[in-house]
Amino acid sequence: MRAPWPFPLLLLLLLVLSGCKGDDFSRPGTWHASRANDANLLLMLSDSQDARQGRAAPDSRGQAAAVAVGRLESGRRFPLPASTLSRIAPVSPEPVAAQPAAGGSDAR
Repeated sequence: MRAPWPFPLLLLLLLVLSGCKGDDFSRPGTWHASRANDANLLLMLSDSQDARQGRAAPDSRGQAAAVAVGRLESGRRFPLPASTLSRIAPVSPEPVAAQPAAGGSDAR
């Protein structure tokens, strides 16, 4: 007996290929760029020139930040200060046994 023709496979192939018609945004009634976001941003600016070139904040610390970034990029960083997690020594109710010196011989 001869195997039936793969009709479901052909139907699936035609269904997949039917979605490849082109750009869906070119049809009437679909989304298109209206530049509304740009218009809204321009309305929020107090001066339209600010859209082309911004203004520095009156309390800007940009110069100090630029010096720090320059030192970081050139490898001339300041060393970090020595710090510990706590300056408070732990208090133990029992005396602590003396520890052997580092690098010393161990009597085993």
